[in-house]
Amino acid sequence: MNVLRLDSVVFETPDVARARKFYVDTLGLHVGTFVKDGATVADEDEKYFNLEVGGTLLGFELGQTQAGTIVLMVDDLKAALDELADRQVKPTRQAANFAIIADPDGREIILQA
Repeated sequence: MNVLRLDSVVFETPDVARARKFYVDTLGLHVGTFVKDGATVADEDEKYFNLEVGGTLLGFELGQTQAGTIVLMVDDLKAALDELADRQVKPTRQAANFAIIADPDGREIILQA
């Protein structure tokens, strides 16, 4: 077996709308798209949404399991933290080359420089 790359990661969330608002509005990620019946449509509905993140699909679906950690690479950690502070998001832990924030479900997101 030869694993080529990570294709997707999917997490459960008890509140899809709240999670989508955080990841799209606060972190600035983008909902993916797909083609259905010849039209390009957003990859989301009331029970799930999928984000396109650097060629990997990050999905959230309705459910109760909230475990997991997400690592996002950023080009400028200080700038990212300043921007998040403007959006009322503060790190729970910080070092020279990373910071940890939490999503609305308490899931850790590591911002890695």
